[in-house]
Formats: sequence, structure tokens, C-alpha cells
Amino acid sequence: DGKSGKIQVRLANKLDKYTIVVKDNGVGFPDDVDLGNTKTLGFQLVNDLVKQIDGSYEKQNDGGTIFKIVF
Repeated sequence: DGKSGKIQVRLANKLDKYTIVVKDNGVGFPDDVDLGNTKTLGFQLVNDLVKQIDGSYEKQNDGGTIFKIVF
């Protein structure tokens, strides 16, 4: 549609917890997507890697997608 996309990646540390935030200005995820039970290789890898580091993740749609991993 001629729009230019933006992706932001941020890493923060607070009280011995790290947070990685990846944000874009795309169309976002459908609300009914269950990232814990997806069949795509990318999210299967994310699930496995987050479990390995005893982390958690969440997604939000807010003018695009915001994906946050805390470990």
C-alpha cells in the first residue's frame, strides 16, 4: 500500500530482569492467535527459547504489534 514500515527493538534491565520489546507499525496480529499453540516454526522457536530461559512473553496490538519477552 506504499507505506514504509518501522521496527523498533529495545532491551532494558530492571531489578535483575531483562525485557526485550519488538514493536512494529504493521497491521498487527489477529486477536484469536494463540502463540502458545501455533504451528509456525518461528513461534515454536520463540516458545521453546523463552521456556529455556524461564521467561514469559506477551503480545499487544497497538498501532502495530508489540511483542515483549521478560526473563
